[in-house]
Amino acid sequence: MELLKTKRIVMRQVTTDDAFHILELMNSEGWLTYIGNRNINSIEDAKNYIIEKYLPFYKTSSLGPYVIQSKLGDFVGTIGLYKRESLSMPDLGFAILPAFYKKGYTYEASIALLNYAKVELKYSEISAITLKSNIASIKLLEKLGFKKSGTYIDATTNELLLCYKCKL
Repeated sequence: MELLKTKRIVMRQVTTDDAFHILELMNSEGWLTYIGNRNINSIEDAKNYIIEKYLPFYKTSSLGPYVIQSKLGDFVGTIGLYKRESLSMPDLGFAILPAFYKKGYTYEASIALLNYAKVELKYSEISAITLKSNIASIKLLEKLGFKKSGTYIDATTNELLLCYKCKL
């Protein structure tokens, strides 16, 4: 199901048909470095991950992960809004394949999703978390209007992350 369209991209729900691309994305250098190894080592692992972690979002919430797909049909990456128990507001998260770095797709998708969060979901503020070493994400968050608001300890990895907030 399509969520949003922009000039160059379509954002839609993740399906098990995306397993090959999810496998590729979750094993890309950027994902492994800045998000972490999820032990997705096969298409079957990716399908199971999609079924267990992604699809439940669509049954219970308007939040969750979405595929960023170019209008030409290329799988660019994923973007989403996530509700973490220790954050008071949804968290913007994104990851794209290296072939699409520095082409503006993540910015374009983020602007559309933040507008959707404001207009359709009626949020007034969104958070984002990232590693201090993820300079590209920090620059993008700042370009989107996010301001550093403190730190966050990831409950799964116990890593110290920078926390950002953006008023919508």
